[in-house]
Amino acid sequence: MAKVNSKGSKLSYLTYLGGSGNDYALGIGLSSSGNAFVTGAAQSPDFPSTKSAFQAATGTTRSTAFVAGIESKTTSCSENASPTSAFFYASGGSANFSITAPSGCSWTPKASATWITLGTYGGPGTGTLAFSAAANTGKARTGSVTVGGTTVSVSQAKSGCTYSLSTSGLTFQQGGGSLNVGVTAGSGCGWVVTGLPEWLTVTSGASGTGNGTVVLKATPNPFPYSRGGFPTIANIPLGSSENGTSQ
Repeated sequence: MAKVNSKGSKLSYLTYLGGSGNDYALGIGLSSSGNAFVTGAAQSPDFPSTKSAFQAATGTTRSTAFVAGIESKTTSCSENASPTSAFFYASGGSANFSITAPSGCSWTPKASATWITLGTYGGPGTGTLAFSAAANTGKARTGSVTVGGTTVSVSQAKSGCTYSLSTSGLTFQQGGGSLNVGVTAGSGCGWVVTGLPEWLTVTSGASGTGNGTVVLKATPNPFPYSRGGFPTIANIPLGSSENGTSQ
C-alpha cells in the first residue's frame, strides 16, 4: 500500500498489508479524512488485524473476505498481537500471529523460555510472527512471547495425555442451533477448540483441563446446499455439516 501527494511528487507512506499466505486486494476507497479502505480475500493465518476487528486473526488458515482500514497519519508506536495466546499439545508445534504497528515502528520478539523458539517475523510496522514449542516430556508449562508493549501467552499440555470425543461427527439442521460434544481427557490434560468454520461458534467449553463438554452453535444456513467444516477439539478433527434450505 502506497500513498503519494496530489502532485505525484512525494511519497506520503508505504506499508505492507497481508500475511504469510495468499491474500488478494480487489478494491480500494478513501474516506473524507483520507484513510484508505481495502477489500479483498485473505487466506493467511496471520492476516493483520486489531483487537477491535469484527473477526481477528485466529492463527489458523482459513479463506475469508476482508475490509481493512489504513490511517493516513502515523500514530505513536504501539504493537498489537492477534491472537493473544497460543496453546500447544505435548508434541509441540508452531503458531502464526499478526503484529500490527504504525509504519516505521520497529519491534523484536522475545521469548521467556528456552522451549519456545522464535521463527520468522516482519517489521518495522505491521508484519507476521511465527514461533514454535518443543515437545514436552514433563509437566504442563507456561511461557510468553513479548513484542514491544504486547505479550502473547503460551501454554503447553503435559506429556502422556490422551483424548477422545463422544462423537465422530455432527449434523446441524438448516435453522442452526446448538449441539454438545463430550471430551474425555486424563487428569490435568489441557485441550482447546480451534479451526471453527465461520458459521460455527463455541458458546461453552472453548478450552478445558480433563473431562469436559463443548457446546457448538451454528447460525442458520441461508443457502440451498449443505455446508461443512472440520473444527478440531482436543487435537481431534470433528467433521461438522449443516443442512441447506432444500434439505
